[in-house]
Amino acid sequence: LNSRIRKTYLKNKTEIFSLEDVGDLTYPYTVLENDTKIINQIIKNEHELSNKINSAKKPLIILGQSILNSNNGAYVFEELKSYLTSINKIDDNWNSLNILATDASAVGSYDLGIFSSNNGSNKTLKTIEDNEAEIIFLFGQDKLKFKKNNEFIIYIGSHGDKGAGMADLILPGAAYTEQDGYFTNLEGTLQKAYKASYPPGEAKEDWQIINELSAIISGNALFNNKDELLKSMHDYLNNEIIKNFEVPSYNLSDEKILVEDIDYYYSNTIARASKTMSECRYARTDLKKTGTEG
Repeated sequence: LNSRIRKTYLKNKTEIFSLEDVGDLTYPYTVLENDTKIINQIIKNEHELSNKINSAKKPLIILGQSILNSNNGAYVFEELKSYLTSINKIDDNWNSLNILATDASAVGSYDLGIFSSNNGSNKTLKTIEDNEAEIIFLFGQDKLKFKKNNEFIIYIGSHGDKGAGMADLILPGAAYTEQDGYFTNLEGTLQKAYKASYPPGEAKEDWQIINELSAIISGNALFNNKDELLKSMHDYLNNEIIKNFEVPSYNLSDEKILVEDIDYYYSNTIARASKTMSECRYARTDLKKTGTEG
């Protein structure tokens, strides 16, 4: 993303603004105060940036996941969306409002209709944290933080660390390099990856493990083959109906916009198992932060 912003600056001398000074991004940008009141001023046409957005042919606003997790997340998103729609910067030809997720998998989850809600995943997480579950099935999940009690934990994955470490049963899956599959990148683009090698030992492709478990538990496999699975996925995505979600109530409060720090080179279990990523991480500690680390 940073390289693309730099490219458009070099080509078009694009004006770039940032809430808070985030270091050397390899291109110049104007620093604005990292406070929600600045966003409110822009929305109310009380900031100099409002005129620039209004007059721009294709403005681009990128919200990080940090601000959506703040107390003013709903206000910032909904009011910015309304503002940009009112000045015709969101239409069938151009969408000026963008979200930068912390994890690429989050975007893919939205495509498949998996959303976070008080009645959905949050309720599940609370059940786990309160040790109310008897069996927990971790599908490559290594970020759950809870104290295990008497739960029986089953883990499927290829590079398991935290999740596999607490598991009672591990079903070895194939790494992404060991199976053909589709992945959704941070831009929401569906991409196909081809396997470079085969799963070692008793490891199997993830869909095979689930298919065999289904056959054992219910007597029926979910799919006859992988082609049938892929067709089902594509049919779902092509026929997906955009749902209208109830907008939560919100109010604006004065709040600093703080960027959540992530361990960039150790952001997922595969990276944590990588010798190369470990070397990059250690090398980074000897360098001054430039704002491009993550």
